[in-house]
Amino acid sequence: MRFIAAVILLFSLSLKAQICKNWGEPFEIDQLDHTIINEASGIIKSQYKDRLYHVNDSGDGPYFYQTDLNGKSTQKIKVMDLTLSM
Repeated sequence: MRFIAAVILLFSLSLKAQICKNWGEPFEIDQLDHTIINEASGIIKSQYKDRLYHVNDSGDGPYFYQTDLNGKSTQKIKVMDLTLSM
């Protein structure tokens, strides 16, 4: 449950983001370090730093991952006691 709350929190931070209206063909920039994160189910770019935040919703536990804009320098970040009040 905490993991789901963390994912909701991360994605709610992106509500100010705008939808791209000029889509182009996809291209590969680089690859994630699969020894640290084997699947990225969601991704968001930080508004303040040159970082990407990734989530893996396939039973990976209460973690999210931080990389640079090329998917390098991967850091696994454990979500500790996250409590949201509604």
